[in-house]
Amino acid sequence: MSISYCDVPSDGKMAANLLLHIPHASLCLPPDFWRDVTVDRKIIEKNLRFMADYKVGELARDIDCHKVTAKYSRLYCDVERFRNDADEPMARLGMSAVYTHLPGGAQYRQVTPKRREEIIRQAYEPHHAQLNKLSQKKC
Repeated sequence: MSISYCDVPSDGKMAANLLLHIPHASLCLPPDFWRDVTVDRKIIEKNLRFMADYKVGELARDIDCHKVTAKYSRLYCDVERFRNDADEPMARLGMSAVYTHLPGGAQYRQVTPKRREEIIRQAYEPHHAQLNKLSQKKC
């Protein structure tokens, strides 16, 4: 027995009522990321793959539906966290929408409140605008 939560057409047409959110597959870091980093580049490169849901984008590639994929690695901006640190339980560990710490607690970058808002504007807000737009579409 299978349980279906949405109708996925088997005739090769786009599944208009299906939206895949892929927030952690990117390995991309924008050039301005490095200005905040306080550790050796090799530490970032190692954690980049460790923190990614590596190849999830490839797994979803052939699913013909709407997809919203984060442009940047969560080491730059985690679009799956709450925007406001007060709402995000992981903020106390330096892993809110704008990470400052790696798993295990090591700090890898310094981010001022002004810089945090800049990152939110560049990465978080456009991602959520696209996600909200597609999630409100009528099937």
